[in-house]
Amino acid sequence: VTSGMHLPQYWTGKNQRYKHVICREFAKSFKSYNMDQFHYAELQKSACKGELMALQSGPPVVRKRDKLKISLSRELLLLKRNSAAYIFKSVQILLLAAIVTATFSRGKEEMSIEDDLTRLLGAIYAGVVVLMFNGVVELTMMIMRLPVFYKQRDLQSYPGWAFLLPAAFLHIPITLFESTMWVL
Repeated sequence: VTSGMHLPQYWTGKNQRYKHVICREFAKSFKSYNMDQFHYAELQKSACKGELMALQSGPPVVRKRDKLKISLSRELLLLKRNSAAYIFKSVQILLLAAIVTATFSRGKEEMSIEDDLTRLLGAIYAGVVVLMFNGVVELTMMIMRLPVFYKQRDLQSYPGWAFLLPAAFLHIPITLFESTMWVL
């Protein structure tokens, strides 16, 4: 509340009358309060050497191995949280692979090479489209995490490699699994 004019909209006491207190009066009342004197006396004491060493003036010091472990656990948590999306993507690829397999496993009827090539190109196109749009879903989930990464990077507590390596460790096997399902 910056002025007495704005005070009524923030007042919750229905039976009590509100009164605007200016900053000088508030500071004077605070200084006259006995707890303020106690805190002032505590702050005037000089800190011992151990307390001064506990104060940190630089960026936080965390070992690289610990940063990697923390990042891996966070990435694993995000992977579990988004498991429905990964399961849906895998089932979608498996279903498409089954449809394509059924298309090509029919007995050899009288068909021309052009018809076979048309089916083959259609299957390849469908597979590429599905894999590409699955990558877009993955990219969207990654982009949603970027503001947190930038904030932590600016605070010098989260380097770029700690963002990239866990994602690579956990997402490359998933991508290889999906590609293997499509190929087999």
